[in-house]
Parts: sequence; C-alpha cells; structure tokens
Amino acid sequence: MAEAAEVHNKPIRYQWTVGEKIGTVEILNSEVETAGIVWLVFESGNRCNKSLVKSYMYALGENEPALQITANFDEVRNQNSGGVDPAAGLDGNTNKSVQKNQKSPLRILLEKQAENNEQQMAFTINVKLPKPEVYSILRDSFENADEELTNMLIQETDIKQIKEQLKDKIELFIKSYYKNGN
Repeated sequence: MAEAAEVHNKPIRYQWTVGEKIGTVEILNSEVETAGIVWLVFESGNRCNKSLVKSYMYALGENEPALQITANFDEVRNQNSGGVDPAAGLDGNTNKSVQKNQKSPLRILLEKQAENNEQQMAFTINVKLPKPEVYSILRDSFENADEELTNMLIQETDIKQIKEQLKDKIELFIKSYYKNGN
C-alpha cells in the first residue's frame, strides 16, 4: 500500500460524520484527479470527493482524538479543540489558519445544507429618534446630523437585548418554517 500522506511526518486523519461509515477514522493516502474531480483516497481504499469532504467528514487535528458520535447522532462531543481545515491539501497548506473553535459535525452539516436555502426573516427593533420637526432643524444646522444620529443609535443599542429578542424570533421562525412543510 502507498505511503500515507503526511504533514510534518504526521498522517492526516479524517472522520466520517454521516452515512454508513459514520464514526470511522480514515488516514489520507493520496489525492487523485479523475475526470476533473479531485478525490481524497484513504488507506482503507475508501474515497471522498474533495469538494464534498466538509459535508461528510471532519478533519481531526494532529493529536485530536476521534469524535464521540452517538448512534442516533443527537449528541456530538468534540473532546479536543484545534483541528485541520478539511479543504487543506496534502501539504497541509490552506488559506485559513487552524480553527481555534472547532464546530461539531452537526453544526458543519447544518451550515453546509443551509448554504443554498437563504430565507428572509423580518426583525424589528425599537429606536429612540427625535421628532421630525426637531431633526429637520438639526439637519439644517449641522452638516453631520445624519452621521451623528446613526452613531448615537448604534452606541445606545443594547446588543445583548437584541440578541435575546433575535433568538426568540429565530426560534419562532424555525417552527413556522418547518411546520409549513418547507
């Protein structure tokens, strides 16, 4: 069998996060291009389309233990932080730095599946504005009235409160979206 692909003499490891191979750890053997498709080929003989690897596999960091994935996939626990970008080539080079906060395989799958299904959700926040008559006078008197008002509203905005309101709105939106058969 061919020698394992290595970065700094360490094998590159991936773990399947979906399908019949879920939980299986693979060691990258090579990258092979066939008919314009780049395949990651593993020592086991299994392979994965490199452009789909983020949807099906999780790149394990150099000393990172395998993920603990329950049979029903309700709980995924990453025992260690720091990993390798799954899009990195055999030489380990990538434009992204090593991620500091690894995402769970479930999160990765959710993000990948949501990429092409952007939905619009209305969200309203209350802001305190001067009355139109007063603002008209201020705008006529000061060049930067618009900019100053914008800055004031941003500074006075309670981000924590907005995030709490947004969380509630998102939860209702999710229930409504999937209830309607989308």
